[in-house]
Amino acid sequence: MKEHPVEAGLDANFTAIDEQTSDELIELSVEEMIKSSIKNLTEADNLKYLIRIFASKSLFAGEIIALIKNRKIVLNFSQSIIPTGN
Repeated sequence: MKEHPVEAGLDANFTAIDEQTSDELIELSVEEMIKSSIKNLTEADNLKYLIRIFASKSLFAGEIIALIKNRKIVLNFSQSIIPTGN
């Protein structure tokens, strides 16, 4: 991506973020998703149910963060068990 940013659809002056910044952004995004979902009446009951299954909001958030960080593995696994129709 650094050698050909424009071809990759990136700004020519982009700067990659470090892992710590990436982790912080993921954590903030998950927290924001949880807050906005709790405010949404159609999603709130389902989210509260999931949080109860995980025993706490922080454990639930931690699992979502782990899924995001391991998304390649999760996607490969889901594709291996769910037929795509091809």
